[in-house]
Amino acid sequence: MQRNPISRRAEAIHPSAVAEMLAMGRKMEAEGIKVYRLVQGEPDFDVPENIREAAKRALDEGYTHYTPNQGMPILREAVADKLERVNRIKAKPESEIIITNGGTLGLYLAVMATVDPGDEVIVLAPYFGPYANMVSLAGGILVEIPMVKSGSHYSPDLDRLSEAVSPRTKVIMINTPSNPSGSVMTRAELLAIGEMACRHDLYIIADEVYERMVFDGHEHVSIASLSEEIKERTITVNSFSKTYAMTGMRLGYNVANPSITKAMSKIYQVSARCAAASTQIAGIEALRGPQTEVERMISRYAERRLMAYKRLSRIKGLHCCMPEGTFYYWLDMTSFGMNSWEIAKYILSEAHVLVTPGSYFGGAGDGFVRLSFATSEENLLAGIDALGDALSRLQPTSGRS
Repeated sequence: MQRNPISRRAEAIHPSAVAEMLAMGRKMEAEGIKVYRLVQGEPDFDVPENIREAAKRALDEGYTHYTPNQGMPILREAVADKLERVNRIKAKPESEIIITNGGTLGLYLAVMATVDPGDEVIVLAPYFGPYANMVSLAGGILVEIPMVKSGSHYSPDLDRLSEAVSPRTKVIMINTPSNPSGSVMTRAELLAIGEMACRHDLYIIADEVYERMVFDGHEHVSIASLSEEIKERTITVNSFSKTYAMTGMRLGYNVANPSITKAMSKIYQVSARCAAASTQIAGIEALRGPQTEVERMISRYAERRLMAYKRLSRIKGLHCCMPEGTFYYWLDMTSFGMNSWEIAKYILSEAHVLVTPGSYFGGAGDGFVRLSFATSEENLLAGIDALGDALSRLQPTSGRS
């Protein structure tokens, strides 16, 4: 009998719920059905013109070759300037910053550089779905701690978090602003987590790719800015994808102490090698050029957030909270008595609306769906109206609205 050519680590990877839902949606579109895509975490805006022009010039000027594995020195300097100015993190560009092929690879490098087989990694649920696969590939054990909901805010359960720490615990992964819940962790919450990491000799992977998307006076705080001791234990992961709509250009950066940065660089060398040179030049323009287009995009997201809330809050049986950040609504559908895949498939079949099943974001997400408002106002409102019509044909079992 022929041996299985597929490795156990590859077979253990869970497929992306976003990709699966998109495949279903594309099949419907191929049949001529209008589908409202409220599923993907991708800005619907174009890359700002000044950044596009910088990339074009870079290609014309011959920036088509390998760069240093850790990234172009001039881009690392631009990142260091931005970190000190915006995030209040002082980082040495030559030894504490690495340029990556986007935030997802940055997270992967962070996990692979710190997690050994059998190490436990604590995540606050709901969490960005790929965390589970990354920890699995490293041979680690994912430990989910559900966040506590109070009004529209999800807070870390510090007591349960402390109780979950064992001799095998190595890393705490946090995401603020949160995909999918939209919550923005407070300075006090982050300080409590940072101090806990210091007490228990843990490391922190801080996913901050939505840092610019905060609303109603909420403040994004980088956990590495809170003290030197916390900074020494933190890998900050960031990306150009959300802030500058550069999803397809694949560019991000990680910030960590020199030993962790060196470890990530070694893993990067045998995985993706380096980010494209022309894209790195575009990244310099993104950080040092005008930010007016970024401000315009965030203003539009803020408007859509309010538009969506007015429509969503009128749908019987659906419970939604106003997100503090990101461009997602985290919708509680538990009153309909279905799991998250069942309700997502029902919504696609009956409303022709694509959303993401909540179980993709961990066990705490079952019965929920994530709805993205990174789409045109017309598409967003038409999709929500279709969603409401479809849900009106169901009978809520708990009477929650």
